[in-house]
Amino acid sequence: MKRELIGLTLGFVLGWGGTALALAPTTVTWDGSACPAGVYTVETTARGQNGDTQVRTQVGVTLPQTTFTASFANLLQQSYTVSARVLSAGALVASSATQTVTGLGDALPVPSPTPTPTVTPTPTPSAQQSPDCTKATVITITTGPLIGVYGVGAQGEVLKNGVWFRPGTITGWKWAGGKLYEHGSDGKWYELDGPATGLSDEPTCQAQPTPTPTPTSTPTPSPTPPVQGVVAVTAPLPNASVGATFPITVTFPLGTTSIGLSFFNATTGAFAGQKQYAAAPTATSITVTFDPLANGVYSLRADASANGVTVGFSPSVTVTVGPVTPTPTPTPAPISDLSQILAAMQAQTQQLLAAIMSSHQPAPAIPTIPCTIVSMGSYANGDQKPTLRCPPSGLANGQAVKVIK
Repeated sequence: MKRELIGLTLGFVLGWGGTALALAPTTVTWDGSACPAGVYTVETTARGQNGDTQVRTQVGVTLPQTTFTASFANLLQQSYTVSARVLSAGALVASSATQTVTGLGDALPVPSPTPTPTVTPTPTPSAQQSPDCTKATVITITTGPLIGVYGVGAQGEVLKNGVWFRPGTITGWKWAGGKLYEHGSDGKWYELDGPATGLSDEPTCQAQPTPTPTPTSTPTPSPTPPVQGVVAVTAPLPNASVGATFPITVTFPLGTTSIGLSFFNATTGAFAGQKQYAAAPTATSITVTFDPLANGVYSLRADASANGVTVGFSPSVTVTVGPVTPTPTPTPAPISDLSQILAAMQAQTQQLLAAIMSSHQPAPAIPTIPCTIVSMGSYANGDQKPTLRCPPSGLANGQAVKVIK
């Protein structure tokens, strides 16, 4: 957790040294009596009003103590904002508030109008690359994102190209497997720009053999483009009946390097299978056997290509695989004499009429019996109601009679 150093900003003791024409050292005194006990790295930063920033790093400072100082040798005559950080193994333990101090060096130079900034290139180490598995206080890397010379300062500071590089104290470096590790003062190994968690065991590596120079390859000449020609399936013949597996012969122009065969259902057009075959550029035909096909009628097509460029397609060839027997359509018998058919129809019609007549029974006749009207009455609806007297002549009870006036 970040905490303020109590009493860290009680005041500054400014010292003077050198001549009036040279930059004079400026000393800042801190009160670290409120810091937790331990041995730390104290990093004091002074930022000038013109952008000049200077950092003083003190390694192995024992805290707490009432007074310890940080000296800046090159502060210009201007106002600086000064702050301090206390670090342990690169981790922030505490920090101070900021105070303002005036440098005792030469006066600020008058800037030239609109100066053109000079870009300082990253120095390229002149030393040779450190071999893999090197463990030393100086490691040289000549290629890649970690290019530089990494060293250890007199008090364990982390150095790169001879200057202070980052907080913390270390005892050495190791270059292993393309990664750079620093050996911290806590005894752990830390990968540069890697995880903050250190390794208890020393990183292992395997020495890489000296790479063999890659010979200059001779470019392969581009193949001569194929002569355009006809692609055709010459076997099986169109509408042939074949078994589940059968030989297929395809002809094609010179320069062809690949032949593709595609099968489709001849009725539905559904895709049934495809396969590629290599062809020699000097050949003009190939005979292959396709995968077994289920019984059915198929449309076969071949395509030819040369180094990935399509040469052409063949016309489709229809083949029948297996015993596919279509349902036969009945063929009517030929008509030799139409008069015979008409005579037979006439005879059948007469037989039908005779059968109908023989099954017809006439209605029974109503007997005629003389009867006498005895009286006449009428119904409620006005119809007449006669009363008859007939002789007993064998009429059955309920038999219908016909009245004749």
